[in-house]
Amino acid sequence: MDELASFRLVGMRMLTGTCASCTAIVAGGTLFAGSGVMPLVLVVAAGGLPVLLVMQGHTDPTKRLILGASVTACPIIFLYQWP
Repeated sequence: MDELASFRLVGMRMLTGTCASCTAIVAGGTLFAGSGVMPLVLVVAAGGLPVLLVMQGHTDPTKRLILGASVTACPIIFLYQWP
């Protein structure tokens, strides 16, 4: 069972990296987009939770669902940034 939890944690780390890169892209785009800082605040809130979960090593189904929702929210916020 530890092997499955380890495999899930590696996958969660990869998806958290995706959230972190999307956060960096939105942060860079904040300088050029005319939408203000609200997209940056939203993506930090959406991307910060997966980082905390992975740092604590959680791999239960609820935490994976939260991670999945956050990963899908990051590109939506990116599209919101560029009207």
